Amino acid sequence: LTAVKEAAISFIDSLDGVDKVGIVSFATDATTPPDVSLSNAYAMAKQAVEKISIIRDGTTQYTNIGDAIDRAFQNLSSPEFADLSERVIVLLTDGIATKPEKAGDTNFPLVYAEQKAVTAKESGALLYVIGLGDEVNAESLKKIASAPEQYFPASSAVELENIYKEIAVKICKNQPAVIEIIPRAIPSNFF
Repeated sequence: LTAVKEAAISFIDSLDGVDKVGIVSFATDATTPPDVSLSNAYAMAKQAVEKISIIRDGTTQYTNIGDAIDRAFQNLSSPEFADLSERVIVLLTDGIATKPEKAGDTNFPLVYAEQKAVTAKESGALLYVIGLGDEVNAESLKKIASAPEQYFPASSAVELENIYKEIAVKICKNQPAVIEIIPRAIPSNFF
């Protein structure tokens, strides 16, 4: 988790002073309201990243990718941000969509995530997706991303910093607004 946080903070540090960033963390549910609403208050965004932790109270944590995309897009779509030149969501996930559930439909969490991604993309948001580790469904994450080349596999947390740098170079040229989505739980094999 430390390396993941360091990579996210490095990404925030690579933003220009006019770029806006927000933070939405997620596990079973996405944070509501966002950990940090869209702004160029980079110090607050970095503090929010630092505060993300793994819940260790014995509660099973799930992966609600659709909820995370929806919360990020809601923040980007707020009327107070109507003048944004570009809307970008960077999604980092270390798992397969497992929430929300629908009785009798084991594919529903993935379908829900893809539907939320389609809604965001059809409304003009760009989705960059990072799949951390080998417990992700790369094919579904490519569908969630705006284009297959906007999906980035990362076999370890160490690779994240370079991926974030590559994304920053692509998106910062137009002063985009970015909502970063970071999972609250990382599998134990990344420690």
